[in-house]
Amino acid sequence: MEQMTVTEKKTFLNKFLEKKQVKKDIELILQFLLAVDDVLTNISFVDDAKSTPNGIVINFRKDDYSHPQVSYYENSKRFDLSSESVYHKLRLHGKEIPFYLELIFDVMPIEYALILDTNPFSTTSIDPSEEVQAEIDAFLSSLVAQTSQKLLLCQIDKALDERNEQLFLFLTSQLKN
Repeated sequence: MEQMTVTEKKTFLNKFLEKKQVKKDIELILQFLLAVDDVLTNISFVDDAKSTPNGIVINFRKDDYSHPQVSYYENSKRFDLSSESVYHKLRLHGKEIPFYLELIFDVMPIEYALILDTNPFSTTSIDPSEEVQAEIDAFLSSLVAQTSQKLLLCQIDKALDERNEQLFLFLTSQLKN
């Protein structure tokens, strides 16, 4: 998998924060990433962030009190840092040092799966199962179809505005029911 762009990461984080209620200290970290492109450029969303030189794991599982909500790892060693300390580490070093962020969910959202980068430090293979790959393919196909439909409707509106009957008839014939 290739490295995700800042725009793709921002799109995910914005949608995630719109949908999910998160604690203020976690929101501070995520809002900071949204606000500072130079830091977000150095963030890779990965599985197994524990195996990285600078890994941050944020646990969003409900009723999972066996793991802290935020964990920080340096060279596979866990350090007991508060959310605020992780925020300050990102603020002070995020522009120069790559960080690897893992979000843990009860059920992984497909949008998160789509922005995951390959973890260069992981010893496990991250090949999605056929079922997961089929879900990803179906989601992407649906997204392409929706986008194409919206584009076609905009073109039809434009043909109407321009009173171009021939283009209007052609475009409406392309509509799928």
